[in-house]
Amino acid sequence: MLFRTRIFVVIFTVGSLPAVILLLVSAYLLNSTLDRVGASGLESSVEAARSMVDDSESVIGEMFTQCLSGEIPWSKGKEFDGWRDSKKLDLVYRKSNGSLTWSMSDSLRINAQFIGDLPSVSGLQHLEVDGNPLLIMSRADSGIVEGCGILMPEGYARRGRQLSNAVSATASLSIYKDFSIQLLSAVTGVSLIFILTAGFFISRMISGRLIKPLLMLTEGSRRLGAGDLDYRIDVSGNDEFANLARSFNEMAFEISENQKKLIQTERLAAWREVARRIAHEIKNPLTPITVELYRLKGMLAESGGGPSDITKALDSINTQIKELQELAGHFSTFAKEPELRKRKCSVKDILDETIRLHDNLDNVSITGSIPEDLPMIEMDPQMMGRVFGNIIKNSMEASPESVRVDIRVEKEDDIIKIVIKDSGPGFPPEKLENIDTPYITTKKSGTGLGLAIIKKIIDEHNGELKLYNDNGAVVEMLLPLI
Repeated sequence: MLFRTRIFVVIFTVGSLPAVILLLVSAYLLNSTLDRVGASGLESSVEAARSMVDDSESVIGEMFTQCLSGEIPWSKGKEFDGWRDSKKLDLVYRKSNGSLTWSMSDSLRINAQFIGDLPSVSGLQHLEVDGNPLLIMSRADSGIVEGCGILMPEGYARRGRQLSNAVSATASLSIYKDFSIQLLSAVTGVSLIFILTAGFFISRMISGRLIKPLLMLTEGSRRLGAGDLDYRIDVSGNDEFANLARSFNEMAFEISENQKKLIQTERLAAWREVARRIAHEIKNPLTPITVELYRLKGMLAESGGGPSDITKALDSINTQIKELQELAGHFSTFAKEPELRKRKCSVKDILDETIRLHDNLDNVSITGSIPEDLPMIEMDPQMMGRVFGNIIKNSMEASPESVRVDIRVEKEDDIIKIVIKDSGPGFPPEKLENIDTPYITTKKSGTGLGLAIIKKIIDEHNGELKLYNDNGAVVEMLLPLI
């Protein structure tokens, strides 16, 4: 599984699971509450109460039926009243062909009109007379209507209405409960879908943001491995990923610098090998040529001299041999590592001596700003004198006419900064980029080894050499005090 997928799963689970659990628990509690509100026990109790009332009325109805089925003394005055009292009835009546016979207890105060208006139907009836509830059983047969009834307890009608309302409310509550459970299920389902969908996209976005620095590092590693040493990662923030990206950029920079140094070292080593071979090949024939030239001059002297043209030719050959010897010496110096003999000495003393040796020449004018209180540093005075002398010599040879050379020295923190600037044509651009490459020069003659040798010596002193143009060639050297 990819790391991004694992991050996504963890964030999605951690973010969505509590919400899902909370939603399910809330749904369960709400459902339990609905169950308690619309509990089957409440419904059963209400229904049992209604059944008990119905059963009671049924028993009373059977009692009424038995009373009406027996012998009733309708026309016997007091005997009729006594029969009613024995049966514990409050009302007994009979309607037949427009005649009305009836008897009622002292608890009732109703008129004959009310009894005459009673419905001529069979069965139990609930009636109310002046706020008094009556339960009446009537029987109709062949135009004769007989009935009896009792006076119900006070408030019976009200309690009956309450029971009826309770039955209706219980029925409505059951419907509401079913609807609420269905609504709860729908809301819970939609909420789950919403939470999971939102959690998916939010987790994807967060995981993408978290994994982005790793993707940038992966791309940087790929580019770096492919040789693009100048590739850098854009860094923002101050978290662990930002620190890792900075470390990557530092590593890429160090790799790039090390590669440049390695290329320079390999190139310098190759040039040194070439210079060593050239010096060797030049020196080998020069020795016998020099000997033979010396013999020719001796033979010419013994014979009393010769034509002047021959003497001039021999002198010219001797001059070219010296130039070749000097060239071979340059190549030899470049090919071997400088052998430094360091000691505590003054930069000012070395520069003063260099200026004294070159200031009396006709085509050079040297000015200097060298402080008197420069500290002593560890260096090879002979090699450093060669460095300063070669720089002034290069300025003289690169200029077609007289040249002005300005030397400035100053101390900056733990280094001594030496700047030598001339009024000549300046360095060619290719020399600025390849300071340690021989045979790049602005002089009419020369090998271009001078600056390469200067750089070697400065490097051996743990210094830094900079070349640039500013209305002339500028050589800047930074020498550490320690």
